[in-house]
Amino acid sequence: MPSFSRALAGELYLFSHRRSIRIAHIAVFVLAAVFAVMNLGLLAAIAKMNTVELVELPAYNFWPQWAAATHTTMYLVELLVVMLVAGSLPHEIMSAAMRDPLSRRISRTSFILARSVVALVLPLTLYACALIGSALMSAILFDAGDIMDGQEVLFSISEVGVDTALFKAMWHAVLPLITLGVIASTCGAIFKRSVLAVGASFILIISPTMFYSDFKDQMPYYFADFLPAFGADSFLHEVAIFSAGDSTAFSENYEEMANIGWLSPLPYLALSVILSVLFFRRKSL
Repeated sequence: MPSFSRALAGELYLFSHRRSIRIAHIAVFVLAAVFAVMNLGLLAAIAKMNTVELVELPAYNFWPQWAAATHTTMYLVELLVVMLVAGSLPHEIMSAAMRDPLSRRISRTSFILARSVVALVLPLTLYACALIGSALMSAILFDAGDIMDGQEVLFSISEVGVDTALFKAMWHAVLPLITLGVIASTCGAIFKRSVLAVGASFILIISPTMFYSDFKDQMPYYFADFLPAFGADSFLHEVAIFSAGDSTAFSENYEEMANIGWLSPLPYLALSVILSVLFFRRKSL
């Protein structure tokens, strides 16, 4: 499809050259590193308060600190995805910038599909910055050995598989994140104003937390339930608690529930793409 190829090339060019996108990636990387440093300061305060050595704390370890710093940074990532993706399309329409690509014989369907692809890429690149920034600083500040409580080994990394669980949690977050990006793009295609598109996206994100007590059994089938930060059943958050020495976290029951999240966002992803095309083709520019 030549029209889609040209639309995608244009969207990827803008994605790689927009100043706001570059600043967002730098901010995520730096903040992830800062959170790792802040975690060290927090652990030092806890050790002093409990009159123990810093190295005796179970959380004084690379694996829980990498997970914790990444999890905290993902709040910013998910907020940035919504603001950058959902708010961009209504703003471009209001400023008449949308007429330029459509005047070059790029169909509306091709354009919104290309925009959906970029909305899928942005969460992944921001996520990668969060992972790399937190991993580098955590590796500098913390040891990657077994999880210790004083002289006692709580978890052996090789035997318990803390590292495997963490890598699994990080992969688990990918599909909910890209679904969030595409849904934010859909909201931009549906609503005429950026504030409405961003607001609708935020409501979709926080709804699992708002209605969790009433629909706890159904929530794993909702895409936002397993978002790494705002998700009420975040896999990454659960593993972060587990790797810090809490043996009650990351139970077999939780893992069975989390298995739903490997596929549950797919219907929302597909429906979002369809709705984007339908609404944008009829949208007044």
